[in-house]
Amino acid sequence: MLADSNENSQDSRRGRRPAKESHADSYRARLVTWRQIPEEQRPSLRALAGELGTTHQLLNSYLKGLSKWQQQEYHRKAQVIRDKGWGMTYAEEQQMLAYDRAALQVIVDDALEPIFQRLETRENR
Repeated sequence: MLADSNENSQDSRRGRRPAKESHADSYRARLVTWRQIPEEQRPSLRALAGELGTTHQLLNSYLKGLSKWQQQEYHRKAQVIRDKGWGMTYAEEQQMLAYDRAALQVIVDDALEPIFQRLETRENR
């Protein structure tokens, strides 16, 4: 009987967590903060994973899609405000525009990053 209860509890833990139990958004938010620290001063991704109690592999996976997630988050936040329609205050309108600009900035940064990296490697030669 005990073996059956162990099997059932293991089966319930298999697969993906429900979205409401996921730590993905908090990990991504922490990665955004981590990425803003100058490279020579920030801890390694492995150290960050240890601090968050997750794996380097998972954080690396989130890091690869971080810009796209960040852009979608800004658009989502702007849309929440936009959905208020005529009931939106001036401050909310300004916040909505700031989110839209931030989403655009993420797109521009992603496009320019490879160019800046090439220029930086040329300088170091």
